[in-house]
Amino acid sequence: MDAGSIDEDTLEGLQRQAVAGLAAEEARLVDLPRLLVVDDADAFPRHAQALRYLLEAPTFREMTCVIVGPPAAPPELGVPLPLDFHRVPVLWIGDSRGVGWRIGRAKPDRITVSSADPNGSKTVADVLDALLDPEVYRHVSDALAALPFQFGAPALLPWLRWPGSAAPAPGPSPADPVDPDPQVADPPVADPPAGAAPAHRRNWFICVLLWLLALLGLQRRRTSQPEAASAAGHLPGINPPGHEPATEAPPGQAPEPDPVSEDDLAHARWLMSAAAEDDSFRQLCSARQVIMLGGDARQVRLIRFAPAAARGRIECPVRDDEIAWTGGEVVGVIRLVPLRDGLIQFA
Repeated sequence: MDAGSIDEDTLEGLQRQAVAGLAAEEARLVDLPRLLVVDDADAFPRHAQALRYLLEAPTFREMTCVIVGPPAAPPELGVPLPLDFHRVPVLWIGDSRGVGWRIGRAKPDRITVSSADPNGSKTVADVLDALLDPEVYRHVSDALAALPFQFGAPALLPWLRWPGSAAPAPGPSPADPVDPDPQVADPPVADPPAGAAPAHRRNWFICVLLWLLALLGLQRRRTSQPEAASAAGHLPGINPPGHEPATEAPPGQAPEPDPVSEDDLAHARWLMSAAAEDDSFRQLCSARQVIMLGGDARQVRLIRFAPAAARGRIECPVRDDEIAWTGGEVVGVIRLVPLRDGLIQFA
């Protein structure tokens, strides 16, 4: 949405739109604490007033920002001052194609090539889709808050769908910001991101990744089931080739989980046991931007997440409370690395 159209009533309007389809015979209170804002890194510093309207709205509680693209004046990255005052976490995806970078090195030594995702728009859509899960959102937000200036750049390991599912079917065009709150069942997608560039000026890359995010969101709503079904491993319609769906459980018994191949189990266990220094991480920035990243492994944060259906199937050396167990389909790890001192400029 046009940042200039945001005012004191915008957030409450978006929240009411998100719960408009909620069936309730009598009035009740609905909690919508989490707000995810997606913006272009170049335009982000100019949207301070729009962000201030959201941060100072009576119904505001929590926000995380994702900015995509290179800095407007490299190597310094401009950030609106209200975010520092309100201690808002920011996730910066400098170049979604990414490079291979080992923590502690001064420069990368590998680049990323993908014919299925040549410009990285699907990668960003996958990251945003993961953040729409309340548990992943909370883990990422808390981890960013522990970094200097509440600011970090992500890297990814090769994610795994549990069990392997088909690609999402085409769907409608997207809109956000989105409120990933578990207390509201399947809210309609809200308007485009608060604080984003006007539609006629918006970066084409942002448009493409938001469209892909809408496809992922549509697939999520189509395949979402009650938490009890997810915890039991019942994920209809996504059995891998050659695997039959789980049989119906007798009354009073938990249904059998869908079959998972040994290859998928091995991959999932590797993901859950990976160390921050693992060479397989794809750092979501360009080779030139690596110089902006901090090289101290003690500051790095890992966010591990897996479907509730995977609980008990993945033997991992970390404690359960270090994993965001979700109701989705993806097993993944996000590495969050801080920026070096002096590179964040508050506008």
